[in-house]
Amino acid sequence: MAGRTIHRPKHLLRSLPLLSRRPNSTASPFFTPAGHQLNVAETAPYPKPTKPAPAAGTPVNLDDAKELFSSVSTGKLIKSIVTLQAASMKGVVELGSTVVNSRLMKSPISRKMLLESIEHTFYDHFCGGKDLGEADRIVKRLWDSGLMAMLDYGLEHATDNGACDRNLDEFVQTIESAKHLGASPQCLFLASHGLHKTLHRLWKNPPQSQCKMAAAKAVDLGIKRENNNLQFAQLYGMAEALSFGFKVSKYLPFGPVEQVIPYLLRRAEENKGLLSTSSLDRQLMRTHKQHTVLPPKVSQSRRFNPVMAGRTIHRPKHLLRSLPLLSRRPNSTASPFFTPAGHQLNLAETTPDPKPTKPAPAAGTPVNLDDAKELFSSVSTGKLIKSIVTLQAASMKGVVELGSTVVNSRLMKSPISRKMLLESIEHTFYDHFCGGKDLGEADRIVKRLWDSGLMAMLDYGLEHATDNGACDRNLDEFVQTIESAKHLGASPVSFVVIKITAICPPRLLNRISDFLRWAHKDKSLQLPWKLETLPIFAESSPLYHTLKKPDPLTLDEEHDLELAYGRLMKICKHSWEGKVPVVIDAEDTSIQPAIDYFTYSAAIKYRSDENPLIFNTIQAYLRDARDRMVMAKRAADSMGVPVGFKLVRGAYMTSERRLASMLGVRSPIHDTIEDTHACFDECAAFMLEEIARGSGSVVLATHNLESGKMAAAKAVDLGIKRENNNLQFAQLYGMAEALSFGLKNAGFKVSKYLPFGPVEQVIPYLLRRAEENKGLLSTSSLDRQLMRKEILRRIKS
Repeated sequence: MAGRTIHRPKHLLRSLPLLSRRPNSTASPFFTPAGHQLNVAETAPYPKPTKPAPAAGTPVNLDDAKELFSSVSTGKLIKSIVTLQAASMKGVVELGSTVVNSRLMKSPISRKMLLESIEHTFYDHFCGGKDLGEADRIVKRLWDSGLMAMLDYGLEHATDNGACDRNLDEFVQTIESAKHLGASPQCLFLASHGLHKTLHRLWKNPPQSQCKMAAAKAVDLGIKRENNNLQFAQLYGMAEALSFGFKVSKYLPFGPVEQVIPYLLRRAEENKGLLSTSSLDRQLMRTHKQHTVLPPKVSQSRRFNPVMAGRTIHRPKHLLRSLPLLSRRPNSTASPFFTPAGHQLNLAETTPDPKPTKPAPAAGTPVNLDDAKELFSSVSTGKLIKSIVTLQAASMKGVVELGSTVVNSRLMKSPISRKMLLESIEHTFYDHFCGGKDLGEADRIVKRLWDSGLMAMLDYGLEHATDNGACDRNLDEFVQTIESAKHLGASPVSFVVIKITAICPPRLLNRISDFLRWAHKDKSLQLPWKLETLPIFAESSPLYHTLKKPDPLTLDEEHDLELAYGRLMKICKHSWEGKVPVVIDAEDTSIQPAIDYFTYSAAIKYRSDENPLIFNTIQAYLRDARDRMVMAKRAADSMGVPVGFKLVRGAYMTSERRLASMLGVRSPIHDTIEDTHACFDECAAFMLEEIARGSGSVVLATHNLESGKMAAAKAVDLGIKRENNNLQFAQLYGMAEALSFGLKNAGFKVSKYLPFGPVEQVIPYLLRRAEENKGLLSTSSLDRQLMRKEILRRIKS
């Protein structure tokens, strides 16, 4: 590379997304296009780094993080912290070993997904690439940092002469390639990671480190540092703090991912025990990051110090204190929701949060999604980084399918692998998309959102109940959530989300839906159990689920129906008494008529002269969505019943289309996504016009940027005041952050849909979120782009 100027890597997060990006390998002296051998005659030695040699007798200093990592980019530091922390996490290594050695590797699809996942995590961190062409970029990066490389083509034991001969060719090619790069490491290598029992011994008693002892001895003996007969070496990706001082090489394995897996498993297993260097590296890297990533200045007008039970709350500081793994839970004993094991929540001790004191935006302020600084002003740097990593992982090809395959595999039947899987999920997708395992943990997220100017829609993560016992247990959870929200005041929690399938078995909902559909076809059918309700069907509604008159309800079914309705009434009673609105989640079209019936009956019974307390969910991907909503709204107006709707796009498209195809009928779903967008916008416009006339309420739950902007602009045109509680926006927690903060900054009321509950219980929700995230490129990509922009701005400032 004669004549090439070597620059230190710039401290920019160019390595994102997933915190790593490969340079153009065509500029590499090792580059070997497919089907071509390496032309060693074209290679040239690297120039030596030009950094002045240290003065004689300079000791090995592991305290100055800035000097230690001066040649390491910020992106590389962040990725190193995350990977080393993940490798040292309880259960992660065992889980990886279990999965790699399981039957999943025998399936071509799951094998491909597994290898891709490994490649973008541990492989990228501990290995140099799939061939010499890729390993060259690491060799150059190390050389620019003042380090050398020990090239190791990742081969395991050979079982026959043919394999031995093939391996011989690889070793010879590696030697020939290295030969043309100039001088090579030789003679004595002290390959040490500073192994000893605890971090305390290394940190508090530096002379006991093998590396420091050897370095000090060399100085005492007068061995010059440029002497090639003394060199140190550590594994690539580990013991970074020990790698700067004397002549040092990094042990750099390379080769195809699958071939190097045994090496990776050993490195991960080793990293668990190498607390002395892995922990030290992470601590020093975080120290260096805190020098690099500075918090943006916060004006006095933006400071917010609410008092809760005598406790002062501050905005999260823009420091990477949240590491390791870029998240740290505060002491939950200070939480007003905190419920120690065996104790119930003491509601008498809770105190409502005051409203954030940031001045309201001027009338007519547009929704601005371009100013990353303003959008993420209340989000810590650690949270931004973790969000980028998680959203990128969720959108990666194969990751979601792999997660679904693993969760539904036999691994979940083994107590050990099940425990490891749940721990891995908890520290990745669960932490990003969920609010915690119970109300005590969800409270910290509610407060964090409130401090950021957002509200929370609390959803205890319950799936379908199959019997009355499960329904009663779920009822208790819903009631406790409402009672807890009630004592926080009117604003931090905007809604409590209720799933009818959690308090009424789906089989019974199917039966009730059959009766309602048949009664819509045959007006003479009498339903003695039916209560007053609003219109459920439009002329465009699908009725193909019920092809014949259903048999009468049995006595047991009538009893179960009475119990289910009683559970909903109990929930609504607590909602009405505490003035905590509830929103009823939608399901697929086979049981949605029964859910509409329950919801509208409850809204009629618990009507008030003020704003509605019971909200139904309308799915805009259904062809009959607008017709059903308009009919229900008109009927409610004539009855004097305040009615509210949560408007969403829908979540059961695949199953709905599959069923319609099997039955040979037209799908109830719009043909195109554009049709769904148009339906959502029409429904939103209708409800906004109703609100402008002083009637109705709507929650516009959308991740679509254009729909959000359009609704906000129409609300302004119609003169709807931004403090009007009858118009709210909502997005899922952990997604569409830019849209949420953009709407909030424009003065609108915005909530984040916050599920919480035990990890295993919430897994179905997580899988849906991950599946959904793959398709939501418009918001997920924008979020990641704006987050990277804001991190870069903070680094530069």
